[in-house]
Amino acid sequence: MGDIRSTSRLLEDYQRHTTHLEELRALLHERLGAARDAMTENETEPGTGSEPASPGEPVSLSTRRAARAARTVVEIEAAIERLDFGVYGTCEHCGTFIALRRLRQVPQTRHCDDCDTPRARPSGPALASFPTLRKDQNTMISDVHLSSVQLDSIREELEGQLLRWTRQLSELEAAVGDDSVEVSEKSALLADIVSAERSASVLRTTLGEIAELTYGRCDGCGSGIPFERLKARPLARFCMQCQRRHENG
Repeated sequence: MGDIRSTSRLLEDYQRHTTHLEELRALLHERLGAARDAMTENETEPGTGSEPASPGEPVSLSTRRAARAARTVVEIEAAIERLDFGVYGTCEHCGTFIALRRLRQVPQTRHCDDCDTPRARPSGPALASFPTLRKDQNTMISDVHLSSVQLDSIREELEGQLLRWTRQLSELEAAVGDDSVEVSEKSALLADIVSAERSASVLRTTLGEIAELTYGRCDGCGSGIPFERLKARPLARFCMQCQRRHENG
């Protein structure tokens, strides 16, 4: 009977979890807009230009606020990605559902109350950074050869790249819509937009593979690509041996 009660409790938790997802999605978008506004406001304040500070010169408060807002933007955009892929709202360390109270306070959080601090998390090799309840139930946890720490470092790199491409896309689209830009220049801008959209699409696909626990497998032989290679080339599709075969035809 214990197993039946545990399953029933899990299903109840899951139903409560899914009931509030749209509320949390709206909250995420609201916080995202506020973070973007804060980032823009602090970037445009006097003395917060893109030029680096001189050695020994203290970083201004507005610069620190802009950097903090930029980090929040990345975190919230990643949370929206997790929500889209059906893996939002569960602790990346222990796999339990994060309390609704906590999600309402910090909707982009990745950890439950118990795992919130590094000292509270179990030592040793971490479990995969995603819950066992996910869309693709055919992908087993045992197939994952990367630890949560390794996956987190790769995810952060990819999320940073995606943010940069997203910003570049916004700038390019604004330039194309600018009437003061020569028509001859707009064709080159449109080509840049296509290239940027392609790069952003590849990054979103790869982040989706991380969320679905299908990331890091060689497209050639199916073996796990070593972390050292993925860290250097997060978008690598082949292990070194298959990469050589692929390049040599």
